[in-house]
Amino acid sequence: MAFITAIAVVFTAAWLFLHALLRVTQDPREPPALLAFRYTLRLPGKRMYIVNSPALLSAIHRQDATISFIPIIARTTSDAAGLSPAAHDRLVENVEKPDNFVASFSRFTKPALSPGPALDALNRTSTQRLAAGMDKLQARATNEPVILNLYEWIRTEVYTASSDAVYGPRNPLRDAALHTAFNKFEAAIIPLLINPFAKLFYRDHINQREKLFQALKSYFVSGAHNDPDTSELIKRRVRFSTDNEFSLDDYTRFELGHVGGILGSLAPAVFWFLFHVYSDPQILNDVRREVFQHVSVASTATSGDGNDGEVLYTINLKNIQTSCPNLLTTFKETLRVHGNVHSTRVLTSDHLLNDRYLLKKGAILVMPNPVYHSDRPSGGLRSHSVTTDVFSDTEVLACHCLTVPSPLRHVFQSLWLPAEVPVFAQLQLGPP
Repeated sequence: MAFITAIAVVFTAAWLFLHALLRVTQDPREPPALLAFRYTLRLPGKRMYIVNSPALLSAIHRQDATISFIPIIARTTSDAAGLSPAAHDRLVENVEKPDNFVASFSRFTKPALSPGPALDALNRTSTQRLAAGMDKLQARATNEPVILNLYEWIRTEVYTASSDAVYGPRNPLRDAALHTAFNKFEAAIIPLLINPFAKLFYRDHINQREKLFQALKSYFVSGAHNDPDTSELIKRRVRFSTDNEFSLDDYTRFELGHVGGILGSLAPAVFWFLFHVYSDPQILNDVRREVFQHVSVASTATSGDGNDGEVLYTINLKNIQTSCPNLLTTFKETLRVHGNVHSTRVLTSDHLLNDRYLLKKGAILVMPNPVYHSDRPSGGLRSHSVTTDVFSDTEVLACHCLTVPSPLRHVFQSLWLPAEVPVFAQLQLGPP
């Protein structure tokens, strides 16, 4: 009994001490502490500011040098990809200054992703690969129905099209085994960053990362990144890394971080978009009508045996981007409803946000996007009125009020796909 009493006294004293320490070290200009049910979460040796107000976002984004994403990029790339100590030091040095490595890299590669020939080439190649995949699927369905796992099919097609567009004819990521390797590696990125025993408990995930590393290294050793049909993006990335004296192994590992950007959440986004479009007849009809308005049809010459030539359908993608409001709104609403990203920034210096909230250097600032996306005044991107809030008992997918029953809410709030979803999401194709 005396032992239990002593433990209780120690814990009570510790709690009172920490509570007093929090009060003493909390600047009155800072957002109120979590103990006051507000926005500052005090962690051992670190502050975390939680911004739940959409009204503050524009003020935060205007301070991209002070409230910066770059320290996050530097650390996650280095730790998750397994860069050498020398490359790690190069990546994180002067991270608080405008000319740091990550910012310079972004400026150097930006032209390849800006509107122009380089971006057009990326879009054209990925679209051609997706069209080829659809042709193969249609050929399979000519004589008998084809039933396939919708998500797995989308993931394969999207991974191949995206990586082909970036890496060119000798794309090292076409192998389906490497798609699986990426998925396993991606699932362990957070543990690799925060778990000191990750190498012990996540050996298989690290092995999968090394498979990706070896495939990319072979690609670079062969000089495939210099092929004429390889994207300007990968050429610029390699050039910047070599100009900054990264070794072959290090810029290959640096590239591992970009694989996540190429593959990442694109497949889940496409899955949910198609799922919603084909689940609602009104959305499907409206999207088809919009797209068909921009399709031109032409017939090739009659063949020598008297049969009619092939019919050629052409779509102007720029018109799709500017003249298909239902399609674009549904896609943006898919991202709004299913996106579960929490944007994170690091304070590189003290800053008084909106002349009201003091944010201290070294603190972490978190912006939970699901909170903003479910905020009724913010509303999301809607072309028509919505009858209920996105996260109420009946969930709504925007422009046509597509409803999702309440029991599926836990599934539909996440962009990442739970294992059970593809079971009921099968696509059946067959002859008309």
